[in-house]
Amino acid sequence: MSRVTQFKPICFINFKIKQPQEFLRKHGFVYTVRCKRKYKGLCRIQFNGEEVAIGIVEEIGNLQQIDLEEYAKYSGFNSADEWWDVIKKIYGRVKKRLYLYRVKVIEWWT
Repeated sequence: MSRVTQFKPICFINFKIKQPQEFLRKHGFVYTVRCKRKYKGLCRIQFNGEEVAIGIVEEIGNLQQIDLEEYAKYSGFNSADEWWDVIKKIYGRVKKRLYLYRVKVIEWWT
């Protein structure tokens, strides 16, 4: 057991979509959009509910103030438009406040 895995992070962040999962596996980080503003600091990373890693989650900001185009190439999607289409499918008409986060893996468990 490494020094990192001795800590018990309270939060988790779950990825259910293949593209961000694959990008995170390949590059060790990914940008993701969430509607809740609770993910920060040391967190367990899950793929489809299964814990796969421990990492750091950093809030970049509210999407109303951010150009998603700048981050799309680090999201796992081919373009900002493709990313927006998925965001709309998940969150509906995007009336909710959405936040952009950077997730960086510290250690893979599986």
